[in-house]
Amino acid sequence: MFTTGGPVNLYQYAVYAHVQYLHQYAEYAAPHAAYSAFTHGLVHKWSYLARTVPDITRLFQPLEDVIHTKFIPCLTGRAPPNDLERNLLSLPPKSVGIPDSTTTSDTEYTASRSVCKPLYNLILLHDSSYPTEAIEQQVEAKKEVHSLKLKHSQGSAFNLRPQLANSTQRSIDLAQEKGASNWLTTLPIDENGFTLHKGAFRDAIALRYGWLPSNIPPPAHVPITGETFPAMTANTEDGARSDIAADGFWGG
Repeated sequence: MFTTGGPVNLYQYAVYAHVQYLHQYAEYAAPHAAYSAFTHGLVHKWSYLARTVPDITRLFQPLEDVIHTKFIPCLTGRAPPNDLERNLLSLPPKSVGIPDSTTTSDTEYTASRSVCKPLYNLILLHDSSYPTEAIEQQVEAKKEVHSLKLKHSQGSAFNLRPQLANSTQRSIDLAQEKGASNWLTTLPIDENGFTLHKGAFRDAIALRYGWLPSNIPPPAHVPITGETFPAMTANTEDGARSDIAADGFWGG
């Protein structure tokens, strides 16, 4: 998985550390706590790496592999997602938002360079001040980066939507409603009653995407051939049925 030799080892080690964290989350942590630690902590650590080091997309592949095969199944209680489901789970905002680092690292680096360019120019000029002009340039650069990310995510969602089942499309529309994602982004603080146990969290994720919740027993179908109904009914005639009305069921 990881090669030796050359300065790239430092970055490989950083990714390897994130991979080990994810293995621990998937193996030991409750899904809600694991998701919270992932979105509020670990994502930002590897985003920093992506923003400061160019051309390291390939080094993130082991990270994406463990997310795909271990971490997401830990959250959902399902088999590893197919490509369509993985793309769906990676979409922000108001989604589960588990990014694929192999597709975002180059964009993160380009965005970081854009935002930091005014500071870079000041350093080249040996200027230790932070003039208003540089501040304004950074504010505008941040707005542009945010706009580009939003357009990209909206475009990805638009292209993905026709490939989804109608039920999934409807579920996603409901998830976009105001306040529908509060439970997902809230820290799981047990003393405040914000923690979901394993089954509740997985069921909530399933309902969010129109999936069938796991561990639901199939309906029991009892054969009625040759069965008799021992309970007495108002009609005591031979061949009388139980007093149940259902329009159209008995030909009425």
